[in-house]
Amino acid sequence: MPLLPAPLLSLALLGGCAPAYHPSALHPTLFDGPDQLSVSGQIAVSGLHLSAAYAPVDHLAFRARSTVRRQPWEDVYWLAGGGLEGFGARGPLRLALGLEVAGGRVDASDTYTALFASSARRYEAHGALLQVAVPATAGWEIRAVQLGITGRLVAHTLFNDLQWTGRTRGSLLGLDSAFFFRVGGAVKLDAQIGVSVLDGVGDVPVDYLPLIAGLGLVVDLERVRRRPRDSTLPGEGASDAPVDR
Repeated sequence: MPLLPAPLLSLALLGGCAPAYHPSALHPTLFDGPDQLSVSGQIAVSGLHLSAAYAPVDHLAFRARSTVRRQPWEDVYWLAGGGLEGFGARGPLRLALGLEVAGGRVDASDTYTALFASSARRYEAHGALLQVAVPATAGWEIRAVQLGITGRLVAHTLFNDLQWTGRTRGSLLGLDSAFFFRVGGAVKLDAQIGVSVLDGVGDVPVDYLPLIAGLGLVVDLERVRRRPRDSTLPGEGASDAPVDR
């Protein structure tokens, strides 16, 4: 199936479905050095999202994220994982590129009627989820404001007995992209809006409107490096030096 943006998918389907893929809220990091930690929580249309990133050294960070969603037609949908990210900064510009692997579980069922269809169909999604993603961010930080664009290229696999396709495995490719805006100090209000572009929706059931939109909080912490305390008083230390005779 060719690539279809989310708004076009919403015209093709009415009602709900048994989605085995939800575009999760994104966690763009705007690190500019080592010893930085960023933790975020987002309540979005696709569920509750928790993310964290830590940079132990310059230009390298560890990432972790999780998604939990509950709807009347979904008994279970969760996804969790992590990965690595390289980052750089030049003035107010922040750039980042990473690699993530996540796993999860879906148990969902629903009945809906497609547009122009005469009868409803029931769809099921039960199985394990595996996702490999490449997140990327280009942002700017100017005093108390952070803004930019972030995205995630996703390869999403459902290991499942798909009753509506007769397949035991389905895969799709997705590009989740969003604009983000943050304001605040160490604790920032985070807002983002975007869409998903999906390929392979015939193999993996998706939500009828894969929209990325949500509000949340981001906490950015930077460790204060303490210098070794120098107990030597002015004038001391000279008497300890060897004296030439």
